[in-house]
Amino acid sequence: MRSFAREPHALVTACRRMIDRQPAIAPLWWLGARLLTAPDPAVEIERVLAELADDSTVRELEFAVPANSSVCVIGWPDLVGEALLRRGDLRVLVVDVRREGSGFVARLVQADVDCDDVPVEGMAQAIAASDLVILEASAACPTEVLAVSGSYAAAVIARRLEVPVWLGLGVGRLLPANLYAALVERAGLDNEPWHQDDER
Repeated sequence: MRSFAREPHALVTACRRMIDRQPAIAPLWWLGARLLTAPDPAVEIERVLAELADDSTVRELEFAVPANSSVCVIGWPDLVGEALLRRGDLRVLVVDVRREGSGFVARLVQADVDCDDVPVEGMAQAIAASDLVILEASAACPTEVLAVSGSYAAAVIARRLEVPVWLGLGVGRLLPANLYAALVERAGLDNEPWHQDDER
């Protein structure tokens, strides 16, 4: 993107191609919107990179989770996963969705974190055995969240069981409602939503 910063037409094309290739990645929409509306895209690129580097989501989660808790997560959450890897006192129950959970469990085992690989069928029992459910949003707007498939069910079950639910939302993932709606439409997330990797 830096190479197109001084060429407005090329920058528009580059942003369009970037989003066409990965339409469900909120930070790409956030980046594109920032660059295309900035008075100086070259300066804005540096601001965006600094904001991403300074993202405190992992640190905040790392310190916010109560000591010696059992935490349930869905799949392999990037930011939430990094926070849990840094803690040695937690038990992590990983619900295996999209065949990602087993890989995350292997990573947790390498870091000497107490964890269990939970099949989707065991989600309710895993949540019942947890002190906290932490979901991770890949995109969000003020009224809605886009997260890995299974997150909605986990939130409903947790609410029914009165288990607290937290949402991990990193820099660039919270979008204005109109930009979020464009992401949902471009990614085709309303077409047979029961077959999608992410759910609203």
